[in-house]
Amino acid sequence: MYRTPACLPKLLLPRDGIDPAKWSVMTRDQYTSDSLQAVQEQLGDAPSALHLILPEFMLQEPACLPAYTKKIQQTMLQYQTDGTLKEYPAGMMLIEHKTHSGVRQGVLLAFDLEDYDNSEDSQTLIRPTRTVSPVRIASQLAVREAASLELAHVMLLIDDPKCEIIEPLFRNRTQENTVYDIDLMCQGGHLRSWFVPEGTETAALFDRLAPLTDRDTFLKKYGLSSDIPTFAYAVGDGHCAMATAKANWERIKQTLSEAEQETHPARFVLAELVNLHEDSVSLETIHPVLFHIHPREVFQAADDFFRIYGGMAYCGDPKTAPSTNVQSFPCFFHGEKTIFCVVDSPWSLPCATIQNFLDDFLDKNPKSYVDYIRGADAVEAAADDVRNLGFLLPTPSKKDLFRNIILQGALPCQTFSVGQSPATRYYMEARRITR
Repeated sequence: MYRTPACLPKLLLPRDGIDPAKWSVMTRDQYTSDSLQAVQEQLGDAPSALHLILPEFMLQEPACLPAYTKKIQQTMLQYQTDGTLKEYPAGMMLIEHKTHSGVRQGVLLAFDLEDYDNSEDSQTLIRPTRTVSPVRIASQLAVREAASLELAHVMLLIDDPKCEIIEPLFRNRTQENTVYDIDLMCQGGHLRSWFVPEGTETAALFDRLAPLTDRDTFLKKYGLSSDIPTFAYAVGDGHCAMATAKANWERIKQTLSEAEQETHPARFVLAELVNLHEDSVSLETIHPVLFHIHPREVFQAADDFFRIYGGMAYCGDPKTAPSTNVQSFPCFFHGEKTIFCVVDSPWSLPCATIQNFLDDFLDKNPKSYVDYIRGADAVEAAADDVRNLGFLLPTPSKKDLFRNIILQGALPCQTFSVGQSPATRYYMEARRITR
């Protein structure tokens, strides 16, 4: 029998008369102090999702967090009692987000956190594409624990190369009956949505989703043996939000009976479901730069590390490798550029090859540290210092992403992201997570 972790949420949206363009704001990890102030000035006294979130940069000011968190909780309750938010019946929201990279089409649903595990060796139906630091989860959990609402931040990916599951929902949609149709602030593009109540169309979507969790279909699709657990949904964005929601649910679950656990709203999380193979969905590589090291020491340590696994590492022409299984990385240090090659790596994804080595190197060299930087020019500039070394990583292939997660687990933290910041989700929809 087919089973899906998705269900229809009861969404909360700003009532008529509230400007949705001021309500909808960037997700909390996108703000700096200056950009936050600019948005606050633009909003004035208007109701906004900005008043319901804790920007991540504020975690660096722990003395201010209790008061800020309390204000968030009070505003959540206020918006629910004064009519700012209107609850819709159970249904799904179709979302069309136009950005510089194209038009992303997604459907907003709720997903069962019992089917999600944040660990690197996750075996659940919903799995992370990259790891999340426990420190980041802990920092956000204090806000989530006392929250009465959640705002949709998570993006889940499905592997549907034929575009047969989500895309049919948008055929023949017109400008009529849209819930919102707005330009987003901060160069976020244009957002349009349609609400679809529970009925024939939602049932048809769940019928199309069901084969993703069918055991035989899964094994055949990826050419796997029968002892590998089924994997259907990958967290593409909002990793910390997803992991925090899971940690909060595990905390609440301990206080509930089995019957209460089945329907408690905190058991579920809002997420926009998107097809990985949609043209507008891009995987953006984030490149590692090592600081306070000597490049020769790093290259020698790399060779020692990979020989443990039956491989080797060297700088030079990848064509001279003693094997066809070679991964190569442009490498910058002190104004020079070379090609760093790893032969017979036990990790098929290049970003996993580099990161697993870096984890080992940093454990043995605590005075060094790594930062993750977007863009080749920025990496080259950071590596100009004689004490630094930067690697350029290739972009992960869409067609290989799910299979590599199945076989090797979540990718290392910070090695890639889904899209650039203006193309990620904006806060708009909310949902109650307390009884």
